[in-house]
Amino acid sequence: MESISVTDLLTTLQAERVVMQNLLDCIRGEQQSLTKDNLQEVSALLEQKAALIAQLANLSARRHALLVQHGWPNGEVGMQAWLEAHPDTTVSDTWNTLLAQVRLAKDLNHTNGLIINTQLNRKHQALHVLTGNAALEKLYGADGQPNRPVFNRGHVIG
Repeated sequence: MESISVTDLLTTLQAERVVMQNLLDCIRGEQQSLTKDNLQEVSALLEQKAALIAQLANLSARRHALLVQHGWPNGEVGMQAWLEAHPDTTVSDTWNTLLAQVRLAKDLNHTNGLIINTQLNRKHQALHVLTGNAALEKLYGADGQPNRPVFNRGHVIG
């Protein structure tokens, strides 16, 4: 296996780490916007989040290609093998920081999903209260199009 320049690998990892930090900031902002129920902000952050994830995918692919080009296995297995063969603390520390950021992003994203589900349940319950159980079941027709809710008003007997 050929040796990869520590500088090349470190440059790629540092770029991934910076983009991952930006993604963490974005996910935290998404969480704040969700708790404030600011859907416009959430929408903008989701676009930003998608762009950052695309950047991370490109950087990760570049790192994988660099490893494979020099005869190392593809993916994280190759990265781990390279680290074991080249005990460089700067590269190792950067890699471990990146992995910690990835774990944190997953946790924060999971929390955001819980917030979204909680808000959806509250809105569903509010809609249930406003329309009544039978009307809620008929909110959407078999074709997926919304139906207008029918309210029971009762009859006045005089």
